[in-house]
Amino acid sequence: MRASGDSGGRNGWWSWNSRLWVLAAALGAATILSTGTIFHNSRQRRAVLRQLAGIAAQQVVERAAARLDLLAAQLPGAPASFDSAGPRVSDWFRLDVATSRLQRTPAAIPSTSALLPSSLLAELARAAASRPGPRLVMAPELGQYAVVTATRRGPRGEPPVVDGLVGDTRAILAALFGSSLAERADDSVSRLARLDTLSLQIATAAGVPLFGRLGADRAFRATALPRGALEGLAVTVALAPDQVPPRLLLLTSRTQLWHNGLLLLSTLLVIGFAVGASRRELLLARARSNFIAGVSHDLRMPLAQILIAGETLTLRRERNEADRHTLTSSIVRETQRLIALVDNVLLFSRSGAVPERPRLEPLSVPSLFGEVVTAVQLSAEDAEQTVEVVTSTDLAVLGDRRLLRQALVNLVDNALKYGSRGQRIRLAAAPGPPGWVRLQVADEGPGVPADQRIRVFEPYERLGRDQASERTGSGLGLAVVRHIVRACEGQVWLEEAPGGGTLAVLELRAPEPA
Repeated sequence: MRASGDSGGRNGWWSWNSRLWVLAAALGAATILSTGTIFHNSRQRRAVLRQLAGIAAQQVVERAAARLDLLAAQLPGAPASFDSAGPRVSDWFRLDVATSRLQRTPAAIPSTSALLPSSLLAELARAAASRPGPRLVMAPELGQYAVVTATRRGPRGEPPVVDGLVGDTRAILAALFGSSLAERADDSVSRLARLDTLSLQIATAAGVPLFGRLGADRAFRATALPRGALEGLAVTVALAPDQVPPRLLLLTSRTQLWHNGLLLLSTLLVIGFAVGASRRELLLARARSNFIAGVSHDLRMPLAQILIAGETLTLRRERNEADRHTLTSSIVRETQRLIALVDNVLLFSRSGAVPERPRLEPLSVPSLFGEVVTAVQLSAEDAEQTVEVVTSTDLAVLGDRRLLRQALVNLVDNALKYGSRGQRIRLAAAPGPPGWVRLQVADEGPGVPADQRIRVFEPYERLGRDQASERTGSGLGLAVVRHIVRACEGQVWLEEAPGGGTLAVLELRAPEPA
């Protein structure tokens, strides 16, 4: 991460955050399209509706065949016991195949079917005798009438007896197929599709309509050509989408569901990443704003002090040598502060792009602490605070002198900034684990809460109480310290000082014994 504004990478239109949102939008569109395809797949709906029409046509044929069986079962007892709910019968007849004797009983209500010749009925009955079971016979010679026959074999292989009836073709077809147009909850046809008077048509195999008609809005059609007793008919079922229960049109494969689920999950994940990236970008922008404000203030104050002291010296307004010494010390102190601030900004700005390559060498800890005290002495005197050094003379660490001095100066500067007047800041060193030395900077300030001791090492991070106070800062001091210590192959952390306050610990390697 670079501290300087990377406008091309973060603030440009095609930033990483923008790419995430574009990807989220593309995945969201793909998810919506996939979901729409599942629930509104017109090609699949048409295929399903045509298939349902074919199944419904087969069920209508099966139901008509069952009713024909029931109708034929009543023929031997006709006309006295014939079901009055069936088609109106014009003639009833029986043919004894062994004697070729035809018994014919006209209906009680006269009908033109009585004009049909008995020889025609006998011929039709003999043709039906070769096929056991019921049969629906329609022939041009019968005109508007149809014949239903039922063949019964004799008990001992005797020649069969054929019973039959003559009725109006439309009436017979209405008795056989009309029940399929009635909706009932226990009806397998109605559970599959709700048929009405415009959904069913019975025609001859040649296509001559006999019963029913098809609505022009019923675009999904299928025709069944029955075998056996109903052979010679063509049963056509036509459906509209609203005649089929919606659940039957949602035929979604497991693969489609998995595909849609993965798209949805991917969309949610990318949206989550995009929201996180947007939040981080917003926080970074806010941190940058605070950083610019803090750095501007930190630059303005030393520059103002240097300007005032310089003008006083230039105009020779100092009253005595002591005033002159105070003014020159102020210029040196504020210049050192500016140099430290600029060093922090430069080091941190380079850390994201150019890896720091420290020159590691054995360093005497007392000598290093002495340089730090010299660098912060004027600031400590101005803050009316004291910097103490507590360490043995034989301790040494491996590190880059310039970088470690800057890190320790940053820690002492933080202690001076947030401590009260009269505070004592202690620089100490002690052996750590084998091969390591720990440098410590302890203060008597307000301390850092335990749950924020890691977070304050992040760039631009400042405690909430400090943001609301008059103390300014760039938020880079501890981030630079961590970067320097890691570059020197060590580690740094914060603890609570024994007497209260903050204890900063730098753990660095010890030089190899000579």
